[in-house]
Amino acid sequence: MDLGEQIADKRATDRFYIKSLINRDNLNKVLTFDRGAFIEYATIKANGDNYILDHRGLPEAVKSDMSERNFKTAKLAGIYAFFDSSDVITKEHMSQAFEVVQESSKVLSELVKVKPLHERLLDKLLAEEKPVTSQHMLSYPFIPSSWSKKVLEIVDLAKQLSSERGLIWDEKIRSTVTYYRVTKSSPEIEEELDEIDNLERKEKLSSEQEALLELLYN
Repeated sequence: MDLGEQIADKRATDRFYIKSLINRDNLNKVLTFDRGAFIEYATIKANGDNYILDHRGLPEAVKSDMSERNFKTAKLAGIYAFFDSSDVITKEHMSQAFEVVQESSKVLSELVKVKPLHERLLDKLLAEEKPVTSQHMLSYPFIPSSWSKKVLEIVDLAKQLSSERGLIWDEKIRSTVTYYRVTKSSPEIEEELDEIDNLERKEKLSSEQEALLELLYN
């Protein structure tokens, strides 16, 4: 007996049971939620919606998965209830079904990796042609528009990451407003930065020399 026949033999009882459920009584049968199952359904729905709001810019596949978790769970719970010969979907059916749905979501998340916010922000700034403000960053789809203060924390993390990647992070303040710009390093930019460093060094030496002259002649 090969493996396929062994599995079929072990599942013979299950096949007979499922076949017995195909009758007139179960035709167009409608299953209802009990109170516990309905609360579980509403909780899964609310948690999915909140996740989408808190994680802007999710891939469409992940967004769709989170928004439809409650429906998927209810359908699978209905199958469990049907096989239990129950006319009511219970909280236990919903809990069992949700475990399966969560495992499915984990697999999807692995397939569609979501970058951290600060990494997505750095990528976005690198793609910008002109310097932008933190206010402008609030218009990005992955940053909630209400994060006027929290966005600065993400900016700091993006700045650290830009240094690790060898990118040029530039900040300029105009009329108390800070403008941010990120560019890739190049020989020309490195040469320009070296010139700036040399000028700053000369200015520093000049200041020290002036101080010495003042000490000598005053």
